[in-house]
Amino acid sequence: MPAAAQLPVRGELRRNGIRLPDRAEREARVSRAHVVTIIGDGDFMMTMQDLETAVRENIHLKILIINDNAYRVLLYRQKFQYQGRVMGTVHGNPDFVKLAESFGARDSGWKNPRTFQKC
Repeated sequence: MPAAAQLPVRGELRRNGIRLPDRAEREARVSRAHVVTIIGDGDFMMTMQDLETAVRENIHLKILIINDNAYRVLLYRQKFQYQGRVMGTVHGNPDFVKLAESFGARDSGWKNPRTFQKC
C-alpha cells in the first residue's frame, strides 16, 4: 500500500499532539498527495503552530477538527483512573476559522460530507 493511502493509528495508540505535524510531513514527502487529517480540537491545540509552517512551506492539507472542547482520551482516563475527578482536560476553544486565517490558511467552507471533494 502506498504511504499516502495508509490510515492513521487510532488515538489510544499514539501520542497526543503528533497528528498535524505528521500529516504535514507526509504531504511534503509524498509530492502533492491528497492529505487529510481528522483531528480532535485538543490535539490540534497542542500543535496549531504547525499550521503556520504548512502555510509558509506551501504544504496543502485538509484539516477536519472534531470540536468537543476536551482532551478526550485524557478526560476518559481521568474519569476511569481517578474515580471521576477531572482536572485540566476540558477547555474552551478559539474560533478555528479565524485562527486558520490568522496563519494565512483558508477555510474551505466544508460543512456537508457531499461537498468534501470540492473543497
